[in-house]
Amino acid sequence: MLSSPLVLLLVLLSCLVLLLPAVSSHGSLVSLLPPDSSTALVLGHQVAVFIPSTVCPTPSCPTCVSWPCFPASSSDLRSLRDETLTVLSSCFGGGFCHEVTGAWLSEATVELVLEDNVICRSFSTLEQAERGLPRVIDHIRMLGMVLGQEMMALQVDGELRLVRPYSGNCTQGTLC
Repeated sequence: MLSSPLVLLLVLLSCLVLLLPAVSSHGSLVSLLPPDSSTALVLGHQVAVFIPSTVCPTPSCPTCVSWPCFPASSSDLRSLRDETLTVLSSCFGGGFCHEVTGAWLSEATVELVLEDNVICRSFSTLEQAERGLPRVIDHIRMLGMVLGQEMMALQVDGELRLVRPYSGNCTQGTLC
């Protein structure tokens, strides 16, 4: 005679086998959408720029990282947000932003840093992404230089990339 835990396991496995065809036929919510012919445009790619709320300049090198950092003014952050939305909109046709609180470990001080951030996000076609990403990367490197950041965060299709800002001696479009 089968023990009750084993019977329960067999019953659960039988139920799962019955559900498998339903799961495999609707493996993605996308499969529930009307065919592409009824969809105006599919924006299957996503780009997000993370804007930190701190500035870290030094008197001798205004674009170098130093400590302590201080909060950027709300008008400066609005300006950076608006510039980022302008870049995203010109590359991908639009964008939006939301505020979040983030944490990161500083390489310079080996301390945990908590700060408010603004994330500006846009969706795009593959062609728009291929054309627009170089401009977005240039923009994020300039933002990092202006804010004196060690690194800037860029998310592309769900993958987070850390981007080194331009150094104080860099000109737009050159690698440092």
